[in-house]
Amino acid sequence: MMLVRRFVFYSAVDWQKFIAFMKANLAPMAAQERWLQAVVSEYKTSRSLEQNAYMWVGILEPVAEQYWAAGRRYSAEVWNEQFKEEFLPDVCARGIDKWQYLPKGDRRLMMSTSDLNKAEMTLYLQQIAAYAATELGVHLPANPRDL
Repeated sequence: MMLVRRFVFYSAVDWQKFIAFMKANLAPMAAQERWLQAVVSEYKTSRSLEQNAYMWVGILEPVAEQYWAAGRRYSAEVWNEQFKEEFLPDVCARGIDKWQYLPKGDRRLMMSTSDLNKAEMTLYLQQIAAYAATELGVHLPANPRDL
């Protein structure tokens, strides 16, 4: 099992959480000859919280509520996966590949919308909104904040 934990240091409380995490995990992992690494960099937000909210409330939920595919309705979560497969870029600005190809030829979606920067997320939202409106005939709210 791979251990991945990200800490963003906004305050001393965040630093204390990091120290507690290290104290709790360093010795047990070392006993298994598993080692922790820390990489420190300036924190840069990817997509904004407003973009994320718009994606769910302004696009995905209306699609889930209004569109029937092959005689059934699908959840916003399913549409999220569908749109990621169709509209995420092959490689994002952070250098993350959309797909991982397995030796037998299968592929797995590796990228998430949280890997996109704000500009990439804006383009992605424009693409899925246009597709939902023009190809699926979904009526999207003019201002999702009104919902």
